[in-house]
Amino acid sequence: MTLKPLAPTLAFIAVLAACGQEPDSPAAGAPADVSQTNEAPDVYGLSGSTVLIEGADALAAALTVPEGLSVVPSADGGHVTVSGQPADPRSGGRTSGAYITIDGAAEQAFSGQMIEVMIVMRGDDTALRAAYSTAESGNSGWTPLAAETEFAVARFTYDVPLTGGANGDYLGVYPARGPVDIAAIAIRRADEQD
Repeated sequence: MTLKPLAPTLAFIAVLAACGQEPDSPAAGAPADVSQTNEAPDVYGLSGSTVLIEGADALAAALTVPEGLSVVPSADGGHVTVSGQPADPRSGGRTSGAYITIDGAAEQAFSGQMIEVMIVMRGDDTALRAAYSTAESGNSGWTPLAAETEFAVARFTYDVPLTGGANGDYLGVYPARGPVDIAAIAIRRADEQD
């Protein structure tokens, strides 16, 4: 399955609309609030996710990139390419991978719950390492997710410990070897599956 170049743009506009912003407003280039539910078209079965980030612009804005890694938006706007390796692959705290911050309502919704993390990705003969961290009560450890040659959803579940819910949670990623293209990241409670 291939992504259509307009789908990520429409998804980003849907994120802006869900956040109460018009696409032409001055804040249109601002990072999406990942604690908002996105009403974007359901290309990969990600609808209903508490956290949904799709397309190059939204992913590039949401991912914090530490030294040793790079995140480069694609020319067509459909994905970002993550490459490099962390010097010390820590899965706790903010993780040492490229990470998104999960706070506010999403952090509270996930505390004490089984969650499902879904990453739409592709890569040649590689895997992505992903870790969910509460930054205070534990983390999933690095979970290897095999990359397909075409975009596909890779997923894992994690039983999030009960936390105070005010310090932020993090989802970190880094490629095991070679670059990985990521088109979307979604997280939801496991009991909210379609």
